[in-house]
Formats: sequence, C-alpha cells, structure tokens
Amino acid sequence: MSANVSFRRVAWSAPVLVLAAALGAAQQVQSAARHARLELDHASRVADPKLAGGGAEFAFHLAPPGASATAVAEVVRAGLVVDTLWSGTLAGGIPVALTWDGRDADGARCDTGAYLLRVSVAGLPPLERPLQLVRLGITEIEAQD
Repeated sequence: MSANVSFRRVAWSAPVLVLAAALGAAQQVQSAARHARLELDHASRVADPKLAGGGAEFAFHLAPPGASATAVAEVVRAGLVVDTLWSGTLAGGIPVALTWDGRDADGARCDTGAYLLRVSVAGLPPLERPLQLVRLGITEIEAQD
C-alpha cells in the first residue's frame, strides 16, 4: 500500500515565524499552568504581634518557573476571612513574603486563638497553614483616677 504525498516548498516570512514562536511560548505557559503548584517557603506557627517583630510571617511561591496565576492570601478564623493580606499575580519561582500584624481588615486587634493563613489560586488546592495568635504579658496600661 502506498500513499501519494506531495510537498510544496513554502517561504516563511518574519511575521509568520514570530507568530509561530508566540504560539509555542503560549503553549509552554499553558503547560506550566497545568503543572503549577503552590509551595510554602516559611510560615510562623505562633505570633505575638504586640512584640517588635512578633507578627506572623508567611512566604510562598508558585512553581514551576514560567507559570503565572492570580492569587489571594488571607487570614481566616472559624471559616471567615479576617484580613486579606495580598492579592495579585504570582509569577512562577518568585517568592511573596508577607507579615500579618494581628489586626483585622478594619485595623482592630484580633482575639487570641487559632487562625489559618491561606493562599488561594483558581484550579489549585489552597495552601493553608495553622497559626496561633497569642499576647503574652501586658497588652495595655490604663490610667486610674
């Protein structure tokens, strides 16, 4: 069995080559997005924000390099968002480092207890880490008459 196949010689112009390169790059980005994952670099387990440097620290990145995604980093307590720490576009391999000062979105001090630091990206499982917010020692001194 044989097939008749004919070939034509085609002259490629620069715009066609640029388009082909752009399509190839888009396919690489789509492939990277399919294999993207959130990775934790560092997360505080306990925070006492009244102390200097006592805020909750949290660092993460999107892998692999070349991937990108829109993300939201939040502090959650009992299923409710207490504060949104960051939202924006994550670029693969570039870390995002955040510090939570123990205050809610309105600036009020949050109660001590268990919280969750969460990063969400559409299509990926959220990155979540537990955090205990504490206040050791004196938090306020009030003048008495």
